[in-house]
Amino acid sequence: MNRQLLSKAVCLLLALAVLPACARGQVGDLMYTPEQIRDTTAEVFVERLPQPEPGYQQFAALNALIEKAKRSEAAARRQIIAVVVAAMEDKQRPYQQRWQCCKVLGAVADEEAVPALIRVLQNDESLPAFAAEALASFPKNAAAQEALRQAAATEASANSPSPAAAVEERAPTGPPQPPPAPTPSVAKPLPWPFPGGQEEQVIFNNYQQATDIYIHCGLDFIHPAGTPVTAVDSGYVAAIFTNYPEWVTHHSFIVTPQEGGNEGWCYTHLDPGTFTFQAGDFVRQGQRLGSLVDFSVGNQPGVAHLHLHYVRFAKEASGKVVVHSLLDPLYCFDWKDTEPPIFQPLRFVAAGTTQQFQASTDGVVKVSGKVDVLAALTDSAYPGHMGNLGVPVVMLSISNGTQSMQKLVVDHRGDVGDETRVRPLYLSYQERKAFFNPDSFPRYQMLRVTRTDGDGRIGPGDALECWDTTARDSKGRRAWPSGEYSVNVYAWDIAGNRAAVGAVVRVRN
Repeated sequence: MNRQLLSKAVCLLLALAVLPACARGQVGDLMYTPEQIRDTTAEVFVERLPQPEPGYQQFAALNALIEKAKRSEAAARRQIIAVVVAAMEDKQRPYQQRWQCCKVLGAVADEEAVPALIRVLQNDESLPAFAAEALASFPKNAAAQEALRQAAATEASANSPSPAAAVEERAPTGPPQPPPAPTPSVAKPLPWPFPGGQEEQVIFNNYQQATDIYIHCGLDFIHPAGTPVTAVDSGYVAAIFTNYPEWVTHHSFIVTPQEGGNEGWCYTHLDPGTFTFQAGDFVRQGQRLGSLVDFSVGNQPGVAHLHLHYVRFAKEASGKVVVHSLLDPLYCFDWKDTEPPIFQPLRFVAAGTTQQFQASTDGVVKVSGKVDVLAALTDSAYPGHMGNLGVPVVMLSISNGTQSMQKLVVDHRGDVGDETRVRPLYLSYQERKAFFNPDSFPRYQMLRVTRTDGDGRIGPGDALECWDTTARDSKGRRAWPSGEYSVNVYAWDIAGNRAAVGAVVRVRN
């Protein structure tokens, strides 16, 4: 499949990894047996999609429907598809039922479903990402691929950001400069885990991509289930594990350069039944390690992908393996990044809120008291790259030529510290809704760039920070006298491409 033809909507597909709370039913441990799948009608399973039976796994009905359709003869499969299509297109049905119907049609991959999926992609505002993901399962169907091409063009046009640029930098020291980049841990670039160059890897989420609950700290390579994965470097299989035994989707293994080491490459989301090694084995660079697992198996449906990161790890007495990411993996590969980050215009809000300060009649925003500066930004590596990339380095500068504040907001090129700490720097999905559609593509992260102590890591003390225009110095003088200030935010990707956005604001104390 030529993944560069997939629409921007397809790239929303990893939203499935964090499911809405409304999709969570009464979760148990049971899955349907082959006999139950055979003897239960498709209509019954469709009705169980939004609310699992007591004791059954969250997506037991979803997986049962997929298996029932796959095992059925052509005529029976067409009847099942007709039932699923009718539910998918019925806008009166629950949302979580309808998107799971898209998942069924994509997983079964019977071309009878293509016309309905195209209709949903083009005409249903609530399900385009799910319909696009399902259509991506038909790489040889001309109608499906043309629909994705059209969706890509429409999405790109609708979400092209307004130009945003810096204003005159008034800081006496000039624009801030980022700290030196980490030193790559390899002498020469490693081979990719999939055939071809960087575009054929289909990297969607990168190391700095932030969610509502954690910093991603790895690379997600999007490929169909069953795609072979090869070793990026030689080493010893130090651990094979899963911290989620009930999910076949979440098995991992770690390959260390030295035997008995505690650092190495961690591969996740491969089917353990396809592993070509055992713990302690030596694997060679380029060796086939296994195949990507079908994410429709288990109780967390999503998109088949390899999650790859370089980690330090420890084995606990309980058998649990704890991993901690150390470096942006892209430093170890032949990654060419020609596109700088992109900003939306800055917003200025009362500290800790989404309440914006208003502009005067001359268009200059007036601020006072404790202020947060909000910067929304996104990144890609090359034209047409359909990724969901976070930006690793961000810096803030506020100055009127005399009073100045320059801070390193974040530097996530290396060890990010506590990977679960995203607050107070990153706004949540719900908070971003106050400013733009967080489901549009490209995906924008939004940062309270004033919520930092300047060390580049997210820590508990950052919550106390803001731009306090009423602050006074040690002699009792106003640190920020009334007047105009230039506020600029700068961002760099790992290739050093820089972008900047700014605004002139008027302090009125």
